[in-house]
Amino acid sequence: MVISTSKDYGIEVKTKQTTAELGKVLRIGNLVIDGPGEYDVAGIAIHGFEGKAQTVFLVTIEDVRIVIVPQKPEVLSGEVIDQIGGVDIAVVPVVAESPVSETIALVNSLDPLLVIPIGTGNKEEFIRDSGETTEPQDSFKVIRSSLPLEGRQTVLLT
Repeated sequence: MVISTSKDYGIEVKTKQTTAELGKVLRIGNLVIDGPGEYDVAGIAIHGFEGKAQTVFLVTIEDVRIVIVPQKPEVLSGEVIDQIGGVDIAVVPVVAESPVSETIALVNSLDPLLVIPIGTGNKEEFIRDSGETTEPQDSFKVIRSSLPLEGRQTVLLT
């Protein structure tokens, strides 16, 4: 799969079968998913969890588990974290209305292998404060075997 930015400050995931936009809502083809529940669309498994202020999605594409917290950082309940299980990629919001420390706390609670910051906030501050270094890129290709085996990597999409 190839991951790039989407027009609504989320990400776009292209597979051989379809394109999915993961942002404030999930859009796969003409289908829009914006609430809790379980869905299976075009080979993509989706589980929406009710957060405090938004729906948090676990999306499984090509055996890669992606969690997206679309609008504002919030530390998820232990119950939701347990239901989500292991996270390969966390797509987390960096927004001007919330301190970067809240996004870092969210990332730490999810403990993903790879982090993609989204939103209109200061992503460079997030990267610096989380102790990461990364170069901006337009898109990147992910397959299960290309994920880091240990540690955490941050990808800054332009």
